[in-house]
Amino acid sequence: MATRAALLSAGLATATLVTPGTGHAASGPPDLAGDWRLDLYVVSHARIPVLGTTTILARTIFQATVDGEPGSQVLHTRPCKLQPQTTRPIATTTVPQAFVDNLPRKHVPLVMSTDASGRWSFVGDMQPQDVGWTRARHQPVPDALVPQDADHPAVLDFERDGHPGATIHLDAPLFGDIEIYVVQTAHTVLSASDAEGDVIEGRANPRDFAQRTIGASNRLFISNPDIELDAGQSRFRLARVPAGTTCAALERGEGAGTPLRPEDVRPRD
Repeated sequence: MATRAALLSAGLATATLVTPGTGHAASGPPDLAGDWRLDLYVVSHARIPVLGTTTILARTIFQATVDGEPGSQVLHTRPCKLQPQTTRPIATTTVPQAFVDNLPRKHVPLVMSTDASGRWSFVGDMQPQDVGWTRARHQPVPDALVPQDADHPAVLDFERDGHPGATIHLDAPLFGDIEIYVVQTAHTVLSASDAEGDVIEGRANPRDFAQRTIGASNRLFISNPDIELDAGQSRFRLARVPAGTTCAALERGEGAGTPLRPEDVRPRD
């Protein structure tokens, strides 16, 4: 229930090759080809029925590669692990690996641009990601971005575990382990103001987001928290890693740097 987070291709822009005001050719766009680790941090604030209010930090670790010619390159991502954490220990949320394994791989064009100083930046639109349902069969519901109940024809058994939507686990005090069945859509855009070097950090700008709880193993938890995404604190980090680095190696810490922690996140006033 407290995962929510946090999880996007677009047309390519022509890179600027002349430094404005000088008429001189600027250095070409950086070559980002190779293997990378992508850490995506999406911050949200949730008022959760039964449990209370908390700030959620959802970290997704991706195995990533970049290919193509400099200036028109594509970032390819494969999700390895999703780790939701909260600033208040009101419950522990676990995302099963089957959930992660069914998240789609992404192919994200990196739209490069340069400023007057010649510094390169990029924007990468990860496009909407639907979890627990398929947009192809969606019959729109007024004022809703996702199906509203388990009987909707667009709802899928996401992990093929016999339950509608996608399954997450909640370990709540007094209640024990609860299975929550959800549908979700999320759209995130990556934006880096400095796109050079072996470590690139930037903003993860959440756009559309909606989530609906459509079932639970304990009916008390069939409720829908009020979730507000925090664009100001959501971010990403790309770090080069050796060719062939596996998800297992990334989960062990290859290229991790210093991760963002729940205590680093500001709660909503």
